[in-house]
Amino acid sequence: MDAVAAVDGDRAGGYFIDHADRLDNGLRVQFSPAFCLFFVRRLALVISAYDRFGKTLFMTETVNQQETKTQPETKWYVLRVVSGKERKVKEYLDKEISRGGWSEIVKQVFLPVEKVYKVQNGKKVMRERNYYPGYVMVEVTEGKLGDDLKEVIKNTNSVIHFLGKENPIALRKAEVNKMLGKMDEMAESGSMSMSEPFIIGETIKIIEGPFNDFNGIIEEVNDEKKKLKVTVKIFGRSTPVELNYMQVEKIA
Repeated sequence: MDAVAAVDGDRAGGYFIDHADRLDNGLRVQFSPAFCLFFVRRLALVISAYDRFGKTLFMTETVNQQETKTQPETKWYVLRVVSGKERKVKEYLDKEISRGGWSEIVKQVFLPVEKVYKVQNGKKVMRERNYYPGYVMVEVTEGKLGDDLKEVIKNTNSVIHFLGKENPIALRKAEVNKMLGKMDEMAESGSMSMSEPFIIGETIKIIEGPFNDFNGIIEEVNDEKKKLKVTVKIFGRSTPVELNYMQVEKIA
């Protein structure tokens, strides 16, 4: 099809193309004023959208850079404390740090705990147990553990000393990540362990089932399935039975 004829065909609508002329070196097309106005408006919308997007992207990158700059590195230190007093030490430290205005430097006093249970009177009794008995962790802004702060921490009731004593040793990043990862894993899984694990050869009391009130000796422990293989003496004969954790309890 001839180019001019094709353009003339489009001109029938009279909206986009006003007229077309054949020249020696090609084809000249004159667009209609309506099309020019339409094109300019569309171009203005594109420029406006790009301008907004560019500004938003720039501002986001700037904020991210500022946040990165305003979050200094921290170091984790370990305190040796009186066993059984870990929670009290955390309470004392939190109060002393707040009172002394150290809150911007000491990011947190951390006490890793795990959920455990024991069977008591046929019921599962749950509680929290210290994951590292006798230890409390302190997260401090890098380079900010000065003598004054060290003295405040060391003189807190039931604190024995820093790991490293007079020259506190910070945990390595791999050690910190492993500790925090373990805490997250336990929290997400919701799993619990026995506060006092069953031991092979231990004598237990059966509190549920056909052998209720019988004593038995543990022969095998399957902690994954929470089951025990127990030998029970019936009329002088040893009889093996399989029981779950909720069917037995430890003998005090």
